Amino acid sequence: MSHPKYNKQIKGAWEKFLSGKDYSASAGLRPTIDESWRRCLVSRVDPTHNPTPPLLERSALQALRERHERLISASSPFMVQSRSLLARTGTVMILTDPEGTILDVEGDPRLRDAIERVHLVPGASWNETASGTNAIGTALVLLQPIQVHASEHFCEEVQKWSCSAAVIRDPVTAAILGVLDVSGLSGTYNKYSLPLVAMTAERIENQLAQQESERRLALLEACLPRLSSGDGVIVFDRHGNLVKANDKATAALAAWDVSLIATTRIPLPGAAETPDAAPETLPEWLLANRIEPILRKSQLLGFVVSIPMLAALSDRSLPRIGESAAARVPGTPSEPREALLSTMLDQSASVVFLKDMAGHYEFVNRCFEQTFGVRSADILGRTDAQIFNADLAQTLRRRELEAIAKAASCESVDELTLDGRSVWLAAVRFPIRDGSGEITSICTQANEIAQADEARSALRSTTAAVDPAGEGVLVTDANGHIVTVNAAFTRITGYAVDEVIGKPPRILKSGLHAKEFYQRMWRSLIDHGRWQGEIQNRRKNGDIYPEWLTIYSIKSADGAIQNFIAIFGDASAIKASQQHVEFMRIHDPLTGLPNRSLLMERLKECVDEAARLKDPLAVMLIGLDNFRDINDSLGHDLGDRLLQHITDRLRRCICDAHTIARLGGDEFAVVMRGATSEELHRFAANTLDYLSASFCLGGQERFITTSLGISLYPADGDSGAILLRNADTAMHAAKAGGRNRYQFFAEDMNARLRQRMSLETGLRAAIEHDRFRVVYQPQDDLVTGAMVGAEALLRWTDPTLGEVPASRFIPVAEEAGLIVTIGDIVLSKVLAQIALWRMQGLVPPRISINVAAQQMREPHFVEHLCELLERQGVPPEAICLELTEGTLMTDLDQTAQILSRITRHGIAISIDDFGTGYSSLSYLSRLPIQELKVDQSFVRTIADEAGNRSITTAIIDMAHALGMTVLAEGIETGAQLQILKDRHCEIGQGYYFHRPLSSAAFATLLAETSPAMH
Repeated sequence: MSHPKYNKQIKGAWEKFLSGKDYSASAGLRPTIDESWRRCLVSRVDPTHNPTPPLLERSALQALRERHERLISASSPFMVQSRSLLARTGTVMILTDPEGTILDVEGDPRLRDAIERVHLVPGASWNETASGTNAIGTALVLLQPIQVHASEHFCEEVQKWSCSAAVIRDPVTAAILGVLDVSGLSGTYNKYSLPLVAMTAERIENQLAQQESERRLALLEACLPRLSSGDGVIVFDRHGNLVKANDKATAALAAWDVSLIATTRIPLPGAAETPDAAPETLPEWLLANRIEPILRKSQLLGFVVSIPMLAALSDRSLPRIGESAAARVPGTPSEPREALLSTMLDQSASVVFLKDMAGHYEFVNRCFEQTFGVRSADILGRTDAQIFNADLAQTLRRRELEAIAKAASCESVDELTLDGRSVWLAAVRFPIRDGSGEITSICTQANEIAQADEARSALRSTTAAVDPAGEGVLVTDANGHIVTVNAAFTRITGYAVDEVIGKPPRILKSGLHAKEFYQRMWRSLIDHGRWQGEIQNRRKNGDIYPEWLTIYSIKSADGAIQNFIAIFGDASAIKASQQHVEFMRIHDPLTGLPNRSLLMERLKECVDEAARLKDPLAVMLIGLDNFRDINDSLGHDLGDRLLQHITDRLRRCICDAHTIARLGGDEFAVVMRGATSEELHRFAANTLDYLSASFCLGGQERFITTSLGISLYPADGDSGAILLRNADTAMHAAKAGGRNRYQFFAEDMNARLRQRMSLETGLRAAIEHDRFRVVYQPQDDLVTGAMVGAEALLRWTDPTLGEVPASRFIPVAEEAGLIVTIGDIVLSKVLAQIALWRMQGLVPPRISINVAAQQMREPHFVEHLCELLERQGVPPEAICLELTEGTLMTDLDQTAQILSRITRHGIAISIDDFGTGYSSLSYLSRLPIQELKVDQSFVRTIADEAGNRSITTAIIDMAHALGMTVLAEGIETGAQLQILKDRHCEIGQGYYFHRPLSSAAFATLLAETSPAMH
């Protein structure tokens, strides 16, 4: 009966709630959540039953990450820490952008399935319309740390979670950069999540502030020579905010009647326009051609503005341009005015002239003389009507009167006829005022458009080429004012020609692109003279549309930029599938990372830029150790999942990288620009550490190690291909050095690489031509002295290389993928030899055969082994398989299953080189192992070093406690033998007893020491 349909009071309260009457002006957490619930109900938001909102495409997700690179970089250390901090707490940490789109997720690995079920993954939208009421959306509304408990979530699936969230602000602009959220299923952790998220958000903001401070210090350091020079210089940060101005600039601005205050800014391409920003912005006429970007390691630090100096005047006698001119007689300017004009003539590359209110010329500069074909001495004190023809005089005077009427600066583009030639001038006119605020003069600054013949030719040919194709063309002057457009421009944008002439292209801005987007465009135009890409623009009617835009800078003969030409087409009809195909062409389909093709393209650009800027450049190659084993043992699906997890970790721990790419298989490449040697060491060590942590695959924790190789430009190569090749060489050196380490390239590695390639070639030939042989080293009972076994050892003699020790060719065989084939050869040879000895009436002892990890994890290995035994007629108890500790630890559960199947057939298992690896009692107790071999490194010094003696004693005691037999290898002296006997070691092997014997010599020994078979 409590349903609203049956109860008038409840019905009234329900309708009142849905109408929102009590919530429109409410504030605080509870009213905000209630209002969100109301909106969700009214809008029928139902994340539980409605179709799941699609995740961002990989290309869009990559673009999103690039837009928020600062936030991701600053938060990365804390996201990395959260993996261990939140482990086993039932909690995850989430980072989103200001719209609630998830950028990163990390935390308790046990929640991976749960967070994927509720779509807490990068690229998912976690705003109110997609997910209902949640902490992220509530924090964005209240702009303060908040906690939303389980029952307060609108989405039923998320009502098991309690979430705390805090916004992250830009330390410079105070704008919201994103939201940090800590969500968990564990009730016990809820009381810690709110202070944790608030503290972490604050630490991220501090990290952003530190980055900004470092960038500002780097900017000042880069500009110090300019600030200390005799020029007037003002430094602005990358946001356009004032950082510092030297005394010369301050004095010069005072003479120009321009104020410089702490909030003074400069206009930047793509910067958001606010009404109150204009009074604090330096005027465009003063900034024309004087804004110079300051870059370091291809990052924009800020800008330097050079202010025209009044060189002939002392600091105390600098006149203001707006001082009273009532007492001046036309044609006889004062001495300070003469100095001012002289300085301007020397400083300005634009047409600059000054007239009084009656139109008399007070001064002109050299550029004016050259453009108009007159001498200053002939025109000062005269009007246009006294100098030029009537049409030209009327045009110039009309423009000046517009500026006087508006009492503000006016922009125009005019076509003038001078001595029979047509000249286009883009001009800015602004009034000069005296101390009382009265306008006394009009100053004009103008730039000739398409001054060079080649610029006009390029413009004509470009326009002619694109008009038939229906592409829009827009041409601006060097200051970014539109000079002309074609008919296609009007058709696409809706703007007529007269509506855009003289205006900046930002009238088309959609507001969807971050300022970093326009900064990259700006840098490309300055550095390369060209920019191309997709951009979202706005038509006159307000519609936003995509266009494929190409911008060229047109330069004069002296290299100065005269025009910009933009060519674009309406890309609204481009299908998403075409974009997807293009993205997939240059990206890895599994991880979404750039593939080899895109890597080489970017690497070439980086090398060219490093050569030009003299900046350091590094290429890091990351190879997964024994990934083939994981792929074979777990299956390709989980192997692919592991590669995706590794990609996510690389993005976090090397977020400062220019490019992270997947080369294929188990190899990744990283391009680092501008990193010092110390930073590279830190990056490499952090990468090894971060990737060595466990991965949750198939509901279980798995481990993998990596090897890194690093090459440096220009020391290790002057092209991308050479740098990548040398990084690969260094990576293989790291693998050969023991794996799970990093190695910088050294020239002698090329010699080692050639040796390795020679060994690999020789191994392939040895397999083809049967050049391997097996020798046997006896194993004796330490009490009776009887031979109780032997180890089969592989030997290889190459026609060119000679005798190659196993310690050299086995690692090469593993890297080359030949170890399984060679292992099969050894098994076949040993079993055939045992069968032969038995046919000869000999009784060979148990023969131990070394088995590699890759070989043991081959599909159907156990079946193949049993088939070989049966084929040769060799009983299973006649052999023992020797495995290293590393083989066991790759996947302990699967290893236990395989070994159990082997031992059920009656085949013994021995652990080789024990004590050199993990040496864990826990794994020994879980595996069916019959024998433990003490490594010869301990035996060699057992008589001399008490430490090794203690370790050996502990190994023997531990093995006996687990019911295992102990075999000591490498016994060479009687003293070593006695110590081992005293500690009850059962079996020994080494030169003290026998060297390895050929099959014939071993047969002779058998005939002497064992009875014949009957």
